[in-house]
Amino acid sequence: MARTTRDLWLEDRQGVLDRDRDRTWWRCLHWCCSIGLLLAVVQWGWLVPSVVVLASVGVAVLLFVACAGKVEAAKVRVVVDVVSMGALASVGAAGLVAVSAPLGLLLVLVLSLTAPAVRRWLRDARTALRLSVVLSREARRRGPRSWPRSDWSDWP
Repeated sequence: MARTTRDLWLEDRQGVLDRDRDRTWWRCLHWCCSIGLLLAVVQWGWLVPSVVVLASVGVAVLLFVACAGKVEAAKVRVVVDVVSMGALASVGAAGLVAVSAPLGLLLVLVLSLTAPAVRRWLRDARTALRLSVVLSREARRRGPRSWPRSDWSDWP
C-alpha cells in the first residue's frame, strides 16, 4: 500500500526519515564549533570566549531558577546543556567569521539554513500549503452548494 503524505509527515516528525541527515548535520556543527572556538582563542585569547560562555550559562541558570521557582536538578542540567551548546556555537561562529569572513560567514549561513529544525519547519509549511491547495480545489469542485446559504435575500 502506498504511503500518504500524512504518513510520511508523521514519520518525519518522529525523526525516522532524517535521522542520518540530522546526524551528519550535528557532526558538521560540532566540527565547525570546535574549529571556530580554536580560531576565537587564537584571535581573542582565552578570556573573551570563556567569559562569554560562562556568563551566558550563569545568566540563563539564574533566569531559569528565578522564573521557575522550585527547581529540580535535572531541569537545571538541561538548561545548562542547551545554553552552553548555544553559547559555544555562538562563540565558534563568531570565531569563524572573525578570522575568515567570507568563508566563515558562508559556513555559518549554510549550517543555519540547513538546521534540522529549519528543515522540519519548511517541510511542515510545505505540507500545510499542499493541504490548503487540496482543500481549496475540493471546495471549488463542490461549487456553491457546499455553502449552506447562497441566497441572502431574507437576511434581516
